[in-house]
Amino acid sequence: MPPLTQPPDLTLGSSSRTRRGRDRGWDTVLMTDEAREYADFVRQSAAEFIPTAKATKVRRARVMARWIEMHEKRWDSYRDREFSDGDLFVRIQDFLTYAVEASQGLLHKGETLNMAYSTLQMVTFDIFALVKEFSPTLKTNPSMQQVWLKDLHTHAKYLTVLHELPTDKSPKVYIQMMDLIFLITTAITFTRCMDNTLQHIFLWSCMMYIAGRPGSFIATYVYPEWFMKWEDFTLIRTKNLYEFIVQMRVVAWKGGHGFNPWHTCFRLGPTQEEAHMIVDPGLLLIIIALRHGDVFADHSDLASLLAGNDVVIRFHPEVLKQPVFVIATGGGYGIDTETAMPYQAFCAFFRKTYTAKKPTLIRRSAASLHDHILGDTLTCGIMHHKKNTDMLGRHYSSTVAQTDVVSSISSHKKATIMGITELDAPRLFCNQVDSRNNLPLTLEEALVRPPELRLLHQQRDILREYVLSGAEMPDLDSDELRVVQDSLLPAELRCKKLLAHMRDLYRKEQRNRQRAVTVPLTLDDLDRRLAEAHEDREIITLIRALAKADKASNGDKDQDIVQCAAPGNPEDADSMDTLQHEQLKLLHELIEFVDHSKRLPVCPLCQDNNTLPLERRKHVYSNFWHRDRHLQAKQRNTLLSSSFPPRLNSSASRLPLSRVLTYY
Repeated sequence: MPPLTQPPDLTLGSSSRTRRGRDRGWDTVLMTDEAREYADFVRQSAAEFIPTAKATKVRRARVMARWIEMHEKRWDSYRDREFSDGDLFVRIQDFLTYAVEASQGLLHKGETLNMAYSTLQMVTFDIFALVKEFSPTLKTNPSMQQVWLKDLHTHAKYLTVLHELPTDKSPKVYIQMMDLIFLITTAITFTRCMDNTLQHIFLWSCMMYIAGRPGSFIATYVYPEWFMKWEDFTLIRTKNLYEFIVQMRVVAWKGGHGFNPWHTCFRLGPTQEEAHMIVDPGLLLIIIALRHGDVFADHSDLASLLAGNDVVIRFHPEVLKQPVFVIATGGGYGIDTETAMPYQAFCAFFRKTYTAKKPTLIRRSAASLHDHILGDTLTCGIMHHKKNTDMLGRHYSSTVAQTDVVSSISSHKKATIMGITELDAPRLFCNQVDSRNNLPLTLEEALVRPPELRLLHQQRDILREYVLSGAEMPDLDSDELRVVQDSLLPAELRCKKLLAHMRDLYRKEQRNRQRAVTVPLTLDDLDRRLAEAHEDREIITLIRALAKADKASNGDKDQDIVQCAAPGNPEDADSMDTLQHEQLKLLHELIEFVDHSKRLPVCPLCQDNNTLPLERRKHVYSNFWHRDRHLQAKQRNTLLSSSFPPRLNSSASRLPLSRVLTYY
C-alpha cells in the first residue's frame, strides 16, 4: 500500500462539537490504520520542512547554487558532499571572500559598485542557515553554532575593512503631501490612459496612508498570487453625501512573515481639505469601479450610488476575486481587468512620472509623518515591524533630523522644521532644467561617436550615388537597380533610426548635466517656487483642459462644460458647501472622462485621402499603438520619396508596404 500524502477521510467520526462527539472521533482516529500511516508520513516529511518565507527560500536557493559551483571549481575533493565536516568552516570563509571579490568588478553608470556591509551580512546569514540545516554535526550542536556565527561575523567585518565596503546608509528622500499632489498632477497631465493613471494614483495614496510596500498591493515575481482583490476592500457610506470610508485588508507584507501570509485591516476615512480631494480613497475607489463597469452589485452609475441608502456598498460576486490594480495593455492605451499589475509595471510608471526616484520614498515619508503624529509604537504597528527593533529609526523615520531641539530646550515646546533641504522637499530644492536653449545633436557630431552610424552613413552614400548614376543611364539593368534600391531603403531607415536614438540620448545627457550643476538657491527663488507649487492645484481644471484638447484633436465640436448639480438632489449645486461641490465635480469629470483607450483608432491621413477605397479610409486598428506605427510609416515613406530622383520614385511606388514595415 503506497504511503498516504493526504489526510484520510474519517467519516466514522462524529461531526458533533460536544465532548461526547469529540471522544468518539478521537477513538475512531486511534483505531484506523490509515490515520497511523498518515501520521508516519507526516513525521518523516516534517524533518525536511523549512518554515521560512518563499522569498527567503528563493534567495537561499541562489546562495546554494553558488556554494555548489564553488565546490565544483575550487574544492573538487568535496564534490557531492559539500556539507561534510572536513574544512567546512574554512570553506564558508572562502565563500564569503569570493562573494566580496566578485562584487568588485561590477559597474553601474561608470562607477564601481562594491557590495555593501549590509548585503554581506545577509549573505553570511544565508550561508550559515544552509550549513546549519544540512550539516549533521552543526545541526545538533548549539554551542558550536554560536561560536561559528560569531567568528563568521568577525570575518565579514574584516572583509569590510580590507575591501573598504560601504557601511553608511545613503541619504533618503522624503516627500510631503504637497509633493504627492504634484506627482499626481504630473501623471494626469501626461496621461495616456486615464484608467491606468487613476489606479496608480489610488495605489500611491494607499501606500502613503498606511506606509505600505508596493509588493503588498500588486503581484511580484516570488508571490504572483498575492495581490489586492475587490474582496479586500469594503466601501462604507456615511451621513455626508460625498464622504465614504474604505476598509482595506492588506493581505501580506511579503517579508518577515514566515511561511504564512500576514494580513491586517486599515480604515481610510475621507479627506477634509479641498486640495486633497484627488487622494480621497473613497472617491478614487468609486471612480475606478464605475469606470471598470459592473463592479457594484446594486448601482450602475453615479446617480444611483449617491441616491442609495445602503451602508455597505456591495460588489458583484463575479469580481470579488479579480485584481483591483491591473496591468496596462497595448502600449499603455488600455487595461486588462483580469490580470494583476506586476511590480515591474508599477516601477516603470513611477519612474517615468517621478524621474530618478524610487517608489519606496512614499513608505519612508509616511513613516516619518506617522512618527511625528502617532508616535513610534503605533507607527511600528502600522508598518508591521517586530517589537524590540530599531528598524523604524534606522531606515525610515526622519523625526530626529526634523525636530527643533532648540525650541524644546529654550521654549519647552515641541516643534519641527520641515521642507528646508532637498531630502525632504525635492521639488523645491532640485535644479530646475530649462531645455529650451539646448541645441540638438548635429549629424557631424553624431558621426564622430559610434562607428556603426559612420559605416551606415557611408553605405547609404554609396548606394545613393549608384542609384543617381543609374537614373541617368537608361541602359542599366532594371533588376540590378531594383536590388540596389532594396538595399538603400533599409540603410536609410537604419541611419535615421540610429540617429534619432542618439539624439534622444544626447538630450538626456544634457538634462543630467544640468541637474548635476548645483545652483545656489535664493530666498526669492524659494518664494517663487512655493507660489508656483500652490498655484496650479485645481485638478478639475486640468482634467477639463485635457478632455477639451482630446475632443479638439479628434474632430469633435468644442462644447461648453456644464456645471453638474447633485444627482437626485433638486437643489442647485450652489446651495452645497464648497468641499461637497468640488467633490461632485471631481466625480463627474473623472467618471465621464473618455481617454484614448475608448476611442476608435483611425488614421486621420487615410480618412482625408479620397483616392483610397472606403474600406481603407474607415479601417479601425486594434489599438492606438498600431495606429501610431502606421502614421510613422506614412511619414517615413513621404520623407524617403521626397529624397529620391523622379525615376526612382516610380520604382519605389511598386514596393510592397509590408517590405517597408519590416525595417521599423
